[in-house]
Amino acid sequence: MQVTAQAICQILNGTVEGDPNVVITHPAKIEEGTEGSICFLANPKYEAFAYDSKASALLVSDDFVAKKPIAATLIRVKDVRQSVAILLQQFSQYQQSKTPQNRDLAFIDDTAEVPSSTSVVPTNLRSVFI
Repeated sequence: MQVTAQAICQILNGTVEGDPNVVITHPAKIEEGTEGSICFLANPKYEAFAYDSKASALLVSDDFVAKKPIAATLIRVKDVRQSVAILLQQFSQYQQSKTPQNRDLAFIDDTAEVPSSTSVVPTNLRSVFI
């Protein structure tokens, strides 16, 4: 799943502080944030992780005041925990709706250019692109 910070804001009725076009591909714990991830800060005891996080976006409350600069794009929402629940549901629904995953018996020519959104499944030992 790839979604922009702006699109997440629209889903959550939030506001963007930073790059609205940053691409989010997955959720992560704030202490494990990497490029493409969205993390959340709902408990002040985890605030220190926000300043060093490599996450692309950070979900925070409307009234959060950073004590230091934060590299991640902030998505400000009224209720962080409720917003996390909504986002996790969205990511889960996306995962469940995906077509079958690539299978070990599917063969793809080494020179083929296959988009990452493509699933390949074997049919009579020939590759079929879905």
